[in-house]
Amino acid sequence: MDRIKSVFQGGYTRALYGVQVVATVPTWVFRGTQSTADKVFVALPETYEDGLPVLSWVFSYFPCDKTKIIIIHVIPSPFKGLSDPRYLVLDKYLSHCTTHKFQAEKLVHIAEDFAGGIIEVITQHGPKNLVMRKAANRDDASIVMREANLSCKLWFISDGNLVFTREVNFDKLNPAPTSSERSQSNGQSTEVSLSTLSRSNSESTTGEGDNDLDGSLNEMLHAASVEADNFEKMAAEIFRVQKKVAGQVTKLAKKLEQKEQQIRELKEILQTEKQEKDQLRRKIDEIQHEKNEEIEQVVVERDFLRSRRDECLNQIQVANERRLALEKQVSDFELVVKDLKVISASAGDRIESLQADYYNLQQERDNLVKKTEELCLQRENMHSGSSSALKSEFSLEELQQATQNFSESLKIGQGGFGSVYKGSLRQTTVAIKLLHSESLQGISQFQQEITILTNVRHPNLVTLIGACSEVSALVYEYLSNGSLEDRLTCSNNTPPLTWQVRTRIIGEICLALIFLHSNKPQLVVHGDLKPENILLDTNLVSKLSDFGISRLLKQPDTNITAYFQTTFPAGTFAYIDPEYLTTGILTPKSDIYSFGIIILRLLTGKPPLNIAGQVQDAMRNGILLSVIDKSAGSWPYEQAKELAKIALRCTELSRSQRPDLITEVWAVVKPLMESASAYRELRVQGSELEEGRIPSHFICPILQDVMQDPYIAADGFTYEADAIRQWLRGGHNTSPMTNLPLPHHNLIPNLLLRSAIQEWLQRHPQI
Repeated sequence: MDRIKSVFQGGYTRALYGVQVVATVPTWVFRGTQSTADKVFVALPETYEDGLPVLSWVFSYFPCDKTKIIIIHVIPSPFKGLSDPRYLVLDKYLSHCTTHKFQAEKLVHIAEDFAGGIIEVITQHGPKNLVMRKAANRDDASIVMREANLSCKLWFISDGNLVFTREVNFDKLNPAPTSSERSQSNGQSTEVSLSTLSRSNSESTTGEGDNDLDGSLNEMLHAASVEADNFEKMAAEIFRVQKKVAGQVTKLAKKLEQKEQQIRELKEILQTEKQEKDQLRRKIDEIQHEKNEEIEQVVVERDFLRSRRDECLNQIQVANERRLALEKQVSDFELVVKDLKVISASAGDRIESLQADYYNLQQERDNLVKKTEELCLQRENMHSGSSSALKSEFSLEELQQATQNFSESLKIGQGGFGSVYKGSLRQTTVAIKLLHSESLQGISQFQQEITILTNVRHPNLVTLIGACSEVSALVYEYLSNGSLEDRLTCSNNTPPLTWQVRTRIIGEICLALIFLHSNKPQLVVHGDLKPENILLDTNLVSKLSDFGISRLLKQPDTNITAYFQTTFPAGTFAYIDPEYLTTGILTPKSDIYSFGIIILRLLTGKPPLNIAGQVQDAMRNGILLSVIDKSAGSWPYEQAKELAKIALRCTELSRSQRPDLITEVWAVVKPLMESASAYRELRVQGSELEEGRIPSHFICPILQDVMQDPYIAADGFTYEADAIRQWLRGGHNTSPMTNLPLPHHNLIPNLLLRSAIQEWLQRHPQI
């Protein structure tokens, strides 16, 4: 039989006694299953705790230096990514093997049935040894023991102990046992026939008869015929085996296609995980960028707080020095009191006389105080009388004469509310706004503006001189430099505003808004803040105007923000608060959004639409200077950056994210405004004096006129003495410029400035 195997392993064609037998047998039929002696296949479950006893038995039974463990994991579906728990269990098994100094690999096989998957792994990989767990509630072990290839030795483990083994059965490895037995019997008969033939030949040589030779030949022919029949049957059996093998190859091809489909699905899963990983990386980069911006902001706030801390320390030091001085004065007074007591003891009558004199002097002082208060009250009444006369009622005839019957040549503005004319009224140049009388909204705006401008007064608010109820007309002070929009667009070939002037205008608008939002008993929300409603006087001082849609809001007693709600939000597109536009709720934070857009326009000179997005992109990419308006001059980068950052915070879509005007916006704008003013004074002051223009620091912020008797108030600004005193006597405890509380009402004469003003007036008597 061994000879027949060696003949048929590669295919064999032979003619024997006239019978030709052709057979082609695959080499794997007789090759047997090869295996690597140092590999032990271990089938482990998905539960890590159930697999540890099996591994522990393998570690104790096989030597670590001569054994390589192949961990088999049978799963019903492919892994769904690196976070798949089954994938993590395999990694834990590998790590456990490495800890015990065993080489280990993982082999994942996809099959619906665990026992069937183990049988397929044994068939495909031909292991010599396979260790698996025998579960108490499953018959997987009996199925594998019964159906697995007999060339593999099986070890069954339960609770870390060897339960039983299945040894390799070499007797059952030969294919077609019945045919083999027949071949062996035929082969024996053939050998007998050949030995008989040999003996016949030897007997013929010794002279035996022809009859014996013929009998031997007949026996040999008969044996050859039987062997030929056996060869034909063997060939038929081989063809049947080939057909069966072809069917198995087809099944394996289908399984291979399934494997390839599973590989493609795994690749798609890996691609999806790669995309998710890239998205996560981009998100991390964005978060890191936002974190860096927050760090920059924290650094700026830290520096500001440090400066404030240093100021507080200086103030504390000054206060301590004053306290020590007062303590010294108190000790001196105590000594004086002691001396007086000594003197009083010897001069009691003198003390009584002095007390009587003191009482008389006190009475005289009280009388003088009363007379002084009466005089002040009379002066206030005189001033309020002149003020009420200033905000007077004009007739239609006066307005027609002032504007040459509302001539088109004197029209300086046109809008949906009406028209604005320049006129001369009572020997004063004024601006007359004539509202559409047929519009109910125009009448309500007319009344609203009168109500607001007669109750509030600030250097950066336009002054209402009077009104004409006949035609719904308002009379304002005339501001010669037009609107901020005209100057930003260089209308009528006007020169562009410098960065110093723009910075000052930003500060003036901020002060005006602080004043309006802090007004008592009712705060004011402008509601339509835009460059067209910001007017500039001769010295380019900005003043807010057009309070037609403004709202007076009552200051709440609680921390709830004052607001006004309407179903028809009014305002100008690109400047109106988006949250007010969607909810109809108007709050002071609505003005802050508009203020942020105005800052960005002064900074860049660009149109308002999507201006915040452009500046934000430029800052994110580190190219802020590319969007700064070059016509304003060489704007310092750090100052421009600070303005851009506070403006972007003002233009947040959610009003809760916008900064507070006093504590956050003014804290940034004030030092920038002072720095710009100081820079401008160094370059402009000399030229102003030489060209005859009135220097801006000669103008009283309240009266907007050249000061005759300048005094410095507690807020650091200089005012005309009568103007600031009247402001303080009117019950104001805040600064006219900043609207912040004044620490005291003490006034200090600015002698140096008064001397400079008098000298300048002597050189320019025509002013």
